[in-house]
Amino acid sequence: YSPPVITAWIENKVVVTAVNTGSKAYHEGLRPGCVIQSVNGQNVQVCLNKIRPYFKAYSSERIYYHNAAIEILCGKKDSDVQFKFIPYGSNQSQTIKVKRTVRLPKDPAPEPYFSISKGKYIWYGRTLENCGYIRIVSFSGRNEIADEFDAALESLRDTAGMILDIRDN
Repeated sequence: YSPPVITAWIENKVVVTAVNTGSKAYHEGLRPGCVIQSVNGQNVQVCLNKIRPYFKAYSSERIYYHNAAIEILCGKKDSDVQFKFIPYGSNQSQTIKVKRTVRLPKDPAPEPYFSISKGKYIWYGRTLENCGYIRIVSFSGRNEIADEFDAALESLRDTAGMILDIRDN
């Protein structure tokens, strides 16, 4: 959970990109463009390094920092987070304390660039290079998944290889 604030990694800084206009954070002066300096008394870089073990895989340092900047203010629902920030266009820092009340949405994986067939639990198709692609959207319905998976495998039997996409799980 996060306070009603969205942050991003911009020019090697954690920058506020959106603030709910009805929130305490907005009322206390937090606006897009503000740079977060510390969270709960710890320097931002220390916080980013502290959450690194929770990100098991990332394709580059840039992607790690992108994801970590989004999560840096997160914690248990209704817990407080205090952070120091520099307002955009200023050099004087401010500190605020707000509640974490907003559940961060999970980014859906993008759809493939090639044609796919969509079932309730399984999506499948062929890449332009004739590689089979199977995406398991959810593991919720075991028997139905098995039937859909078998149908996808049969349809892709003559492909050169197979990609199994389970990132939504």
